[in-house]
Amino acid sequence: MHVHSDGRILVIDDEAPIRTLLSRLLGAHGFDCLVAESAAEARSLLASEQIALILSDVSMPGESGLDFAREVSRDYPEIAIVMVTGLDDRHYAEAALEHDVYGYVLKPFKPNELVINVVNALRRRTLEIENRGHREQLEQTVLERTSSLRETISRLESSEGELRRLR
Repeated sequence: MHVHSDGRILVIDDEAPIRTLLSRLLGAHGFDCLVAESAAEARSLLASEQIALILSDVSMPGESGLDFAREVSRDYPEIAIVMVTGLDDRHYAEAALEHDVYGYVLKPFKPNELVINVVNALRRRTLEIENRGHREQLEQTVLERTSSLRETISRLESSEGELRRLR
């Protein structure tokens, strides 16, 4: 499976071997990856780079991946998030879903499982961005037509008033 994404993937993990593994695996499938060892480092990259997807460990020293996911979902709603964890805990999975996480991968993972999660998250992200654009365009059209209808009603009321005076 060889794919190309429409943006960079930011891999966040406090363990260098895991960061390297994830970025190389995704790079082999055509993805352009940046890496960060902490949420703090990831924040600086978010401020300066175009990121399409974040692939983050759940458990990191300092700040959890879930707390960071909550912040990213709020501040960068166009970025897809996939969590990676060694903890098979229902609480973490439910918390991830509450923070608009697009995918949740358990370690040890199969390479194709990770790539499929990333591809699906990017597809969903694209659909959500397109949907938001269509919705905004529809709202603008409704506003324009409502304004036009108000003008027409106003002219009709004026014409009706003139007709009454002429009678």
